[in-house]
Amino acid sequence: MSVAKQSPIIRINMHIMSYFNFKYHLFIVGILLLLAIPQHLSAQVTVSNMFTNGMVLQQNSDVNLWGWANPGDTIAVTGSWNNKTVKTATAATKKWILKLSTPAAKTDGTSYTITIKGANTILLKDVLIGEVWLLSGQSNMEMQLEGWTGAPVEGSAQAIAAANYPHIRLLIAGKKSSALPMANMEKNWTTSAWTACSPASAKSFSAVGYFFGKELFAQLKIPIGLVLSAWGGSSCETWANPTSLQLVTDFKNKGPWTPTKTDDNFTPTVLYNGMIAPVVPFTFAGVLWYQGETNVGRAQQLTELFPAMIEGWRNDFKQELPFYFVQLAPFGGYGGALPETWEAQAYAQKLKNTGMAGTLDLGDAANIHPAKKEPIGHRLALLALAKNYGQPNLVFSGPQYKSMQIEANKIRLNFDYSGSGLKAENNAPNQFEIAGDNLVFSPAKTLIDGHTLLVWNDQISSPKQVRYAWADAASASLYNNEGLPATPFRTNMPAYIHPVKASVQIGSKAIIRGETCRIDWTSFGASEVSLNGELIPINGSLELKPDITTIYTFIAKGESMSVTKSFTVVVNSGIQSAYPNGVPVLIPGIINPTYYDEGGEGVSYHDLTANNDGDGIRKEQGVDTEFRLPEGTIGGIASGEWLEFTVDVLQDGNYTFEILFATAGRYGKFHIELDGVDKTGQVSVASTGSYSNFSAKTVSGIALKKGVQVMRIYFDYAEYNLGTITVTREIPSETTELEKQKKLTVFPTPTHDKLYLSGIEYFYRYSILSVIGQVLKQGRIAENQTLDVKFLSAGKYLIRFEGDKRVQTEKIIKL
Repeated sequence: MSVAKQSPIIRINMHIMSYFNFKYHLFIVGILLLLAIPQHLSAQVTVSNMFTNGMVLQQNSDVNLWGWANPGDTIAVTGSWNNKTVKTATAATKKWILKLSTPAAKTDGTSYTITIKGANTILLKDVLIGEVWLLSGQSNMEMQLEGWTGAPVEGSAQAIAAANYPHIRLLIAGKKSSALPMANMEKNWTTSAWTACSPASAKSFSAVGYFFGKELFAQLKIPIGLVLSAWGGSSCETWANPTSLQLVTDFKNKGPWTPTKTDDNFTPTVLYNGMIAPVVPFTFAGVLWYQGETNVGRAQQLTELFPAMIEGWRNDFKQELPFYFVQLAPFGGYGGALPETWEAQAYAQKLKNTGMAGTLDLGDAANIHPAKKEPIGHRLALLALAKNYGQPNLVFSGPQYKSMQIEANKIRLNFDYSGSGLKAENNAPNQFEIAGDNLVFSPAKTLIDGHTLLVWNDQISSPKQVRYAWADAASASLYNNEGLPATPFRTNMPAYIHPVKASVQIGSKAIIRGETCRIDWTSFGASEVSLNGELIPINGSLELKPDITTIYTFIAKGESMSVTKSFTVVVNSGIQSAYPNGVPVLIPGIINPTYYDEGGEGVSYHDLTANNDGDGIRKEQGVDTEFRLPEGTIGGIASGEWLEFTVDVLQDGNYTFEILFATAGRYGKFHIELDGVDKTGQVSVASTGSYSNFSAKTVSGIALKKGVQVMRIYFDYAEYNLGTITVTREIPSETTELEKQKKLTVFPTPTHDKLYLSGIEYFYRYSILSVIGQVLKQGRIAENQTLDVKFLSAGKYLIRFEGDKRVQTEKIIKL
């Protein structure tokens, strides 16, 4: 027999209530009722704002679905197309994610449901399976089908009236600028969910996106999903992720990108964080991009920035996403800088799975927002149909300059994408110029010869260069027979237009034997990439599992140059031992912080920023060793990190620790453990004014037992750098003044091989040093100690003896 679980029952004696103020009673009742709510209601499962009724999922894919619930909750998701249930457990971060396998799209627009069960149940209805595209960029992508005041869309009224396409679904992401990657997509203030394409919804959607989706639907006859995430006036760098900016000369090493100003659309990374990161890892068929106006005048930077942004997105989505973009349309307000931007945009086509829609015939010299949006959508659709949807013979681009040959006083131009042949507008390609030895350009004559073009000027006998449409407000005069315009070009491209760039990110430079080290790399302009001589993908990731410490060489090769990067993965044994030679640090003594134990991450140290190398010894471990003091320091310490040192305490007693810290922060905290026992409790560290101004923090009365043990310094709250740790034994109060004054005697000196010691009872350790202070040998002082000095060369030396609050130095001569 089972009994259904009931909510707690609250009984309130109404007679008692008469003794209290009525409002006070209401407060008490409210609290009690809150306590009566069943606890499972706090564990509601939710989904990303990407997932709503009416959405479209990518066909024939393992699509990602995600949301949030209580840590450990089991989430079960079922798609009605196959009624198979996929389960996952919610992570400690409260996020759950899983994959659903989708079927092929149907031409009848069959809709499905998705059921998500956790502590509660979510039912997503009217879900379509088809092709889903992400649309991004600035105002020309954002521009609505109904147009803007002073910026109409050609054919807008007719297009809106005919926009009844229930199997085309639209989603608009809300505008959000953020310093850190957002977990969830911002809802659009007008439409917070997927909507079917209708005159009402289409008029406020991207005009370019609408015309693209309409043509794709007409050709494929399956559901189309369009997700718009764009912001007018935005710059390319604001859409780039922090990793990709490391590929860009102007931005490299200016991170970490955690900007404090996040209410704009031009600060690097903030729109990636606010509007792209929240839709990762949604499964898309590809990306459409219309942006660049804000970056005009920075062409050289754009040749690095734009490809890096593309590859950064691909790396985050874990897809080789097709990326089709729009050439900026001619506009007269750029001060002559637009042609170089066209050149930089065209260069991005060197990346795999990219394509550019030409617009040289669609511009408006007086308006940065050209009215002709339908041809742009059409040309983007041509790219997708040819490259994604099995129509490889479709001509999808206008002619693009390939190469040239000088033939007497003429130059012959060769083109890619000439289609079935070249043709001139008005029978004369009038946008061509030619230059001779003086590199001064003059108007040129032209003659179409099949798929090539002859260019000359009767006054130039030795031609050297040609350029086409090299002006902000240029117009098209050369097409292929399929009606697509040639893109602007110059034959004398600058050196920066052919760079090879590469970035390698290493997960951990120090691992325990048997563990793996993940590397992620991004490159562009490379035709071949290798790691230690073995070919690897142009972009991707690998899990390395070296048995021994290994040096890796990464090479990205291009047509005329290559980029080489080397890195070392340190393989630790996982067995803890004293550094550097297995001999514990003697206590009393001085502990060099950079001499933390061998063993590796999680064994002898814990470091949260493995790629923070520092410039000191053992920097390959990633512990950020430095030389802010001559003997070495530890920098970049984060809360929760720790270091361990194997020490040998020479005698029972109370000890004083003097630890050097430097901090510009307000304060910090640490504690010290020996063999897992907290010996100090949390100790506060005050500001020293800077991270290079070290001051001693003294902790006294620490009881230590004789013998070898492991000391851990744990950084509870860290805004500081660590220097040396000096440990001295506190002299017992009963020690007499006579005992304090006793000295140790060394004889004979000079000597050939041995030294004898007397009066050693108050000393524990010796160090033999050169006259310049270099330590040659260290050890304990035992009873009837004889020191062997045969290993020394003839000369003068120092011997330092250390004991309870005393240090004695003697000079010796070795014969």
